[in-house]
Amino acid sequence: MHGNELPPQVAFFRLLNQLPDEKIKGTVYIIPLSIPYATMKNSRRFKGWDMNRKTFKEGSISNTLLKTAHSLKIEAAADFHSTQPQSNPGIESVFCSKKPCYDSFKIAEHITTQTSSKIIPQEQAGTLYGGALEDELNIIGIPAVTCEVVSRNGKVDSGSVERSLLQMESFLGYFNVI
Repeated sequence: MHGNELPPQVAFFRLLNQLPDEKIKGTVYIIPLSIPYATMKNSRRFKGWDMNRKTFKEGSISNTLLKTAHSLKIEAAADFHSTQPQSNPGIESVFCSKKPCYDSFKIAEHITTQTSSKIIPQEQAGTLYGGALEDELNIIGIPAVTCEVVSRNGKVDSGSVERSLLQMESFLGYFNVI
């Protein structure tokens, strides 16, 4: 979602390169760059807005993703980010909620047991970051998590791509997709 969070974007392309070698079970939708213009500008914002706080806003890119996920009846979603050191959260982590989709919490538990990520659970979706794609997906009944790795904004710090790729593989492994 954020153009200046590069490690998950690079990790997506690595995942894409290795998936043809895997035996995929089911359908996987991958959006490596949700806002290419923001990536090109190395910016968190698009048209002045943080799109990961505008999912409820009709016509926003994140709202389109939410509606598409709902119309495709996807079973679960993961949103991959990077967090700047000494920021919020500033640690490798997985955000999730327990209500209304307890499966969000179970997915996060799985990822955190497979990685060194810390689980950051919320009791109720939408209470920490209003308008975040993960929260809005959980609210409409699609279990979702947000995975974060540590890397400076606009940079690919050592090991951050590999950590993000590990989170992605763990998410897919939870569903026995790969």
